[in-house]
Amino acid sequence: HNLTDELADIILDAKYKNFDDNNPPADDIAQMISYIHVMDARLGEFIYPSKVEKVFGNTWIVKPFAKETSEIRTKSFFIPQSAKDFSEFKKMIHVSEEKLIE
Repeated sequence: HNLTDELADIILDAKYKNFDDNNPPADDIAQMISYIHVMDARLGEFIYPSKVEKVFGNTWIVKPFAKETSEIRTKSFFIPQSAKDFSEFKKMIHVSEEKLIE
């Protein structure tokens, strides 16, 4: 079991689309299912920008090609909207980055 095997277990796909009010489009879901299958991953996660600070996104259970069950999730990346200047925005976005990393 090497580091490459561990990294392939989770697929992250950054989207520059807002999924706050809608699920990812069907073509994005199909793309993620393909990634999960090809990489033999247990988790595929979409990361997307959001104006709303959320703790949890959506989760779907998938079983592509009769393998072990995998998950597809959405995870929002909060983009601060209330900064009064660029310096404050930098501080706020840094906090968002730290929360995403957690």
